[in-house]
Amino acid sequence: MILLMSVSLSVEAKKSGGFGGKSSFSSSSRPSSRPISIGGGSKPTVNSGAIRNSGSIDRKSSTSTPIQPIKVDRNTALSSLGKKGATGDQAGLLFKDFQRKTQPINPNAKLNTADVEKVFTPQYRQSRKQDYYSGYNSTPSSHYRESVHVNHSGGYGMWDYMMFDAMLDNVGDRQMYYHHQNDQAFRDWRTDANAACAAGDTDVCDKLKDLDREMSEYKAKGIQPKADYITPGIDPDIYETNNIDPAKLPEIKLCTGSMGSDYNRYASELTKVTKLKVKTIATNGSADAIAKLATGECDLGFTQDDLLPVAGLNKIVSLTQLEVGMMICPKSAGYKSFEDLKGDTTVYIGSDQTGSQFTANKLRDVVPSFARVRLNTEHSVMEAVGLMTANKKECLFAVSTPDLPAFKELDKNGNFVAVPLMDKEFKGGKPTYTRVVVDKGHYKNLTQSDYIGWGEENGTDTIGVSTSLIAPQNWVDQNKQLYDLLLMERVNLQASLH
Repeated sequence: MILLMSVSLSVEAKKSGGFGGKSSFSSSSRPSSRPISIGGGSKPTVNSGAIRNSGSIDRKSSTSTPIQPIKVDRNTALSSLGKKGATGDQAGLLFKDFQRKTQPINPNAKLNTADVEKVFTPQYRQSRKQDYYSGYNSTPSSHYRESVHVNHSGGYGMWDYMMFDAMLDNVGDRQMYYHHQNDQAFRDWRTDANAACAAGDTDVCDKLKDLDREMSEYKAKGIQPKADYITPGIDPDIYETNNIDPAKLPEIKLCTGSMGSDYNRYASELTKVTKLKVKTIATNGSADAIAKLATGECDLGFTQDDLLPVAGLNKIVSLTQLEVGMMICPKSAGYKSFEDLKGDTTVYIGSDQTGSQFTANKLRDVVPSFARVRLNTEHSVMEAVGLMTANKKECLFAVSTPDLPAFKELDKNGNFVAVPLMDKEFKGGKPTYTRVVVDKGHYKNLTQSDYIGWGEENGTDTIGVSTSLIAPQNWVDQNKQLYDLLLMERVNLQASLH
């Protein structure tokens, strides 16, 4: 097992696209067998050397180098925009590049039921093995702490995409602020900026004073605000998307999950952020959601990434927080790891066509001890909880967030425990999925101690499964404005869906 520096993070949640508390980063000199610990879905900012944090803008305190337009995908670019800002040319390039990179593997392919049906075959799982083969030594694990749900008020449209607050430092044409001072997006942003100033962020206060002074100069020159003004170099598509009225767009049929699934909460956040009309459609799980996308019963859907890619699907946004694959068994069974699972053990994995079923079968291909057990797909996860007792060799395996009601019920019972899945139990000692640790602080009874970590870093090893919001290519072709708006709000969605 590799030894990495034990790292502690203290991160204050902040609203995406706006201003928030400052992040702090500190490291201990004590070596730890635990990789980096990440909590609450917040992203840390490293403040070291010449880099300092101010509001939501990171920049070097020395003289900055002019930004040159670069051609990168939008996801990569956005991770650095908070530090560097973006010129108009860069913003346009990023938007176009991201649109191009969201195309499916075969742009001409249409989602059909045959593509969906094959995902449960052993041949398909084997062919996809390398697609999500992370390897313990190459991918650090993360700690799954109690979720921090940010009270998100929605985005600023195109301003969020261009990192409006970062533009205070880097934009070359401040007339953009002047001409769009009456836009609702600008006013929302300015309200948050003023709040950050009032809270004591003197750096933001100084920038706002400079901005107000320059806007007063434009007014003194008799320049009339133009609602259609666009900074030279910005792709007009961005501005046109910003002017779309979500209320006038068609309703989106969104596949969520079963009762108690976090996907239902994600649907509410999507509605709040985008202001779109959304009708939720319950499913048995990820595979069922893809099947409904194929038949047109749903327009968009939340699915586990280990079922993708199916030809003809576009990924709109990935959730920042991994789901976890949890194996929960009676304490009386004495299972300390997956290696202890016996052939006379029954494992409930939820109803047919769940993502949990696919993940379970995938694990059975690479974890020999898991392949010995009997799988039961006749009952939903919550039904299984009602059937499990302390004296039976019956376990539950499900992929979800640790807040899943079924997990909470078994924790409350007190007679069940989460069984660790460790790298040594995979063929060749390399896990197929990203390794995560569910911290002891998350449950009262389920989480086991591994006697290695310190404090709340101690917990149960298991796998993490990423999740995304996806759309069929044929829906994208027929709903360009809806799709563009979702892409424009991608940053806000990613901040809210955790």
